[in-house]
Amino acid sequence: MEGMEGTPFKLFVGQVPMHVTAEQLRPTFEEYGRIEDITIIVDKSTRLSKGCGFVTYAHEDEARAAIAALSDKYVIPGATKALVVKFAEGLQQRMEEGKLRLECCRSTSRRRGWPRCVAVTAR
Repeated sequence: MEGMEGTPFKLFVGQVPMHVTAEQLRPTFEEYGRIEDITIIVDKSTRLSKGCGFVTYAHEDEARAAIAALSDKYVIPGATKALVVKFAEGLQQRMEEGKLRLECCRSTSRRRGWPRCVAVTAR
């Protein structure tokens, strides 16, 4: 997208096995571009993975390549279901409306009534 240079493109990644760390997930996504950040969501009280996370790319084409190659197609060794990879909630809509801007990350879990969670990040 024009005028978006330097804006990160955050992807939601679901169906991540509970034992997989951000560093173990990195090689799967690095193939499609330079990763800015990887976050695995963990429960605040138990510190156990919630089975999902976020991968952030610097460029839209890299993010789209990862979605096309991995979503509903790639099964992480030890998993039973393919990854779900899509633009993070609200990002696709803002891109289509031409209103993309950097925002603070809001926890989607609170809106769904899940317990609060913290992120463990690998850079």
